[in-house]
Amino acid sequence: MTSHRPLEDLVVLDLSGTVATAYCGHLFAALGARVMDLEPPGVGHPTRRLPPFAPGVEAPDASALHAWIAAGKESLELDVATEEGRARLFELCRGAHLLLEAFRPGDLDALGITTAALAAASSSLVVVSMSWFGQTGPLARAPGGDPLVSSLAGVVRGFGPVEGPPMLPSGHGPQIVAGASAFIGAVGHLLGRRRGRVLGARLAHGRADGWRLDANVLEANLSLSDAGTVGVFNGCAVPPRLGWNRFWPTYPAGIYRAKDGWIGVTAVLWTQWRTLCEMLDLPELAAEPRYQITIERMADADLLDRKLAPALARRTAAEWFHEGQARRVPFAMVPSAEELLACVQFAERGAFARYEMPGGRAFRAPGLPFRLTATPGTAGGA
Repeated sequence: MTSHRPLEDLVVLDLSGTVATAYCGHLFAALGARVMDLEPPGVGHPTRRLPPFAPGVEAPDASALHAWIAAGKESLELDVATEEGRARLFELCRGAHLLLEAFRPGDLDALGITTAALAAASSSLVVVSMSWFGQTGPLARAPGGDPLVSSLAGVVRGFGPVEGPPMLPSGHGPQIVAGASAFIGAVGHLLGRRRGRVLGARLAHGRADGWRLDANVLEANLSLSDAGTVGVFNGCAVPPRLGWNRFWPTYPAGIYRAKDGWIGVTAVLWTQWRTLCEMLDLPELAAEPRYQITIERMADADLLDRKLAPALARRTAAEWFHEGQARRVPFAMVPSAEELLACVQFAERGAFARYEMPGGRAFRAPGLPFRLTATPGTAGGA
């Protein structure tokens, strides 16, 4: 193992400070890159205005989400709406490798920050554009949002009560996915360039307008709808929403109340179903021929739930989990946020790191989602 960090020779500029660009920069910073947030004077980046806010910490530093996503970065006030600000931006680009931006397509051009102008400042600069819907198409300049992207990507329709409406996930998951996708694309491009392939291809085609990576949020999240897309392509009808704890064609597959909390239960194979029935002391269900097939169990889900739910409520979630693991039945703990921090798996692997805020406040949040054995990244920070 070495103290060298794999991306420590890179300089990354974040001009927009959305969750998507900030998470992409977060990954670069954790692996050693010098990441600079170029923030509008006075208001700062949008992530500074996102909850949760730490009590006793004054704005613009009160956002814990911003503290997590900006750890290890530098911050510089820069007003690109002014000629002085644009000149400073081009100066910074001359020493940078990546520029992250999430402006609506055309808005940077209107400010005079064109791809050609950026390429003139640095012929090797890669502009990573993380708009909501991409640089072209009828939605290119449409306003976006995390709930909207979740809906358009097809990952919302199937969740929620039968009578509707569908259930929207909270948080900024779509932008986190987009930030990770942009990170992968940018690193792949830089690796290719260092091996001489990308730059050679560019010169061979006479390109002189710089490089742009289009890593929009919607398309980054389309991979989450893979199973439904393939099913419809194969001629299947769009499956109806089935309600709580109903996921076609598997039953049981959901969350049930245990004696002291909640436990996730899944049984796909007939052997898993029989073992589950033995654990719950329900031999009559294990012996029923129809229930050896998961689709047949789904047809009687309401009836079966009236027997499974009381049985699962007799023991603690931990007791069910450990016995299920021992007997090869998929049981999953459903921890609270506080219990996540105490999980022995996460503690052993150092999944959560310490992040510091102004005024001495600190909290724990997820660190890097992967490990490099020879050149480890930095966990946490200020």
